[in-house]
Amino acid sequence: MIPRRVCPDEAGISLVELIVYIVMSGLFVGLLALLFANGLAAQKQTTARDSATGKANVVNASLQSSMRNATAVAVDSVGLRIDAVVITAAGVFECRAWALDAGGALRYSTGADARDADTSGWSALTEGASGTLSGGRAFAAAGTRGIDLGISVSVGDATVPVTTAVTAQAVAAGGGAPACW
Repeated sequence: MIPRRVCPDEAGISLVELIVYIVMSGLFVGLLALLFANGLAAQKQTTARDSATGKANVVNASLQSSMRNATAVAVDSVGLRIDAVVITAAGVFECRAWALDAGGALRYSTGADARDADTSGWSALTEGASGTLSGGRAFAAAGTRGIDLGISVSVGDATVPVTTAVTAQAVAAGGGAPACW
């Protein structure tokens, strides 16, 4: 008689091995999902910060360049509006004004004469702005020709401050400047 060969019972995977593989696969997929979610959150925060920084730079550049080319500046009594007589590159005087409205929009207007008290029709430089000087003011007079600026620009969870001072440096020769306020 020929002896029968005995085959070991290792021709497949056991139930325990299958459960271990499933648990390990689940942990791996969960880890990948967590990394993906964290990456999306970081991207959202970075995008908001970059957007807020860009808007703050636009505000700062607009105010700095105009104020430096101004011959006279005035801040309203509540510190939410600046008016300036500015000399353009062509040597022409014009009135420029910036106002922070109740909705958080920093608005801008320019023209040959005094700017309207109603700022709703003005161009918006940015949304999500607020005053950071005392009492929620955005602007404060610093002497007769200087302005202190304190504005923060928010986009999402990111807030970027613009805190600086600028002095009107232009000198009007020969008159001809409009009455801007």
